[in-house]
Amino acid sequence: MRTTLPVAFFCILLLLLPAACGGSGPASSPPASATAAPPATSLPAAPTATPLPPTMAPAPTAAPLSTAVPTPTLLPLQASTVLDAIAAAMAAAGSWQVEGQLGVKETPDADGAVLITSISAAHSAKGDSMLVTTSQVTLGLIQGGAAAESRVVGGTRFRRDPNTGEWSELPAAQARPSLTVDAGVVGRIDAGTARVEVTMLDGERVYHVTGTVPGEAAAETAEVWAATLGFRLRRIALQGTAPVENFGGLLPSLSGDLSQRVEAVYSAFGAPIDVRAPSPEPAPAESSLGPMARYRSPLFPFTMAYPAEWRQEPRVAITAVSFIGPGNSLLSVGEELLPLPTSIDDEPSLDAYVLLVLRHLEETVDGFELVSVTPRLVGDRGREARVIELTGEDGSLRWARLVYVHDGLVGFSATYGAAAEQFDGLREMIELSFLSFEAEG
Repeated sequence: MRTTLPVAFFCILLLLLPAACGGSGPASSPPASATAAPPATSLPAAPTATPLPPTMAPAPTAAPLSTAVPTPTLLPLQASTVLDAIAAAMAAAGSWQVEGQLGVKETPDADGAVLITSISAAHSAKGDSMLVTTSQVTLGLIQGGAAAESRVVGGTRFRRDPNTGEWSELPAAQARPSLTVDAGVVGRIDAGTARVEVTMLDGERVYHVTGTVPGEAAAETAEVWAATLGFRLRRIALQGTAPVENFGGLLPSLSGDLSQRVEAVYSAFGAPIDVRAPSPEPAPAESSLGPMARYRSPLFPFTMAYPAEWRQEPRVAITAVSFIGPGNSLLSVGEELLPLPTSIDDEPSLDAYVLLVLRHLEETVDGFELVSVTPRLVGDRGREARVIELTGEDGSLRWARLVYVHDGLVGFSATYGAAAEQFDGLREMIELSFLSFEAEG
């Protein structure tokens, strides 16, 4: 049996981002119904007739400037010294991205998880944060999914209802600070009992600190891995328990405390991340093709018009979102940080990035055929962009993709896709949408 799960449940992330969900108490949403049995979960899915190519191309790989890798001078293996150095390095970095997973079991020794939550998050130098989570429950015959998005900006926490799209807000002070997204666990591990070793993680030499967070049942064991060169976090893992009430009605047939483990991986240190508070949706702007709403990036200075009648799907990642249009048409917007130079053989970074996007599409789109790559000047400031048009599935599907690089640091893509017979009828609207793209600042 499958069931649609409640949306207000992300207090389950007790030690991930409690500031975004209202503390560690039970969520106020009604419990999940065990009788509903829709054929699919509530997680958004692209229409099968118009699969989009992957939203973003991988970050380019630059040749190393030097083959010599500096050998860091190791700190004394004292937990307090190492933890202080990690905390200082993270404070200096200011911003970062986090990808992780929360797994929940009935008991520590249970064979499988009853709840798995994927985590996509960002932390800005201002101390603001954004969290997007998607969860899948498998509890006997009950299966279902749910997604949630929340932000903490300037002392206020915002949460988007994925069913209505409306935002609610409360003072962030009502919730405890995050331990992982904000890296707060580093300062709360009991240094007096923690152990430190130097080991290897993904081919890199790291400090591995193992300890506990006093007073936090969900962090009975806390592990931190940080680079010996620079002391920045690489990974955090928290193991412990949480009462079933913390899971907001997702697990209605269970009781007592459940075993949980959170693992979070850190990257993009010092990136130009600026978490933005949700703004009230303005009235759609009239155009020659009908009302147009406006997409606004939650992390970067990007906006773009799109048809107001197209429905936004709940986010499943902080840097990607989809909109469903008439029939099987689809708009997918994605952004990615470019940590390495995008110049290839001294080409302009935009052209180099387009080449990388094309290589990625050729490798991932079944029946890929490039139709054209066209220069565009978009927005009021005439910013330089490219529009890639391609077909797939033996010509039965067609896409147009706007590609832009901001300050050599952030890549932006907006992709419209539809069945070939429908696509020509969307061309004028797609062109209007692409020309409306703006990069503020």
